[in-house]
Amino acid sequence: MTYKDKVRVFRELAYRENGRTYPPKLRWVGDPATERMRWRSKDELEEYFKGVGGRFKMDNKKRRGYLVVDLNEGFIPPQIIEVPMEFAMKVLVLGGFP
Repeated sequence: MTYKDKVRVFRELAYRENGRTYPPKLRWVGDPATERMRWRSKDELEEYFKGVGGRFKMDNKKRRGYLVVDLNEGFIPPQIIEVPMEFAMKVLVLGGFP
């Protein structure tokens, strides 16, 4: 699996974990998906990734041992996260977030 494949699958798993599909689609107000959301705000998402050794950042620059993912790929504003590769591989193998 290439680095780009890992990024794509990680992004899709993050969206699925939050009760959404990728690429994002417009949802109506009474959508039940909002009740299935794991992270209801950017702050909750940031806290989760800080807990596993990750962080939000402003650029797509890769660092050895980390997976850099723009959760809003192609959308503005970008949400770029950097997570340890060990955690990313665990997510990819499990098919979801622990």
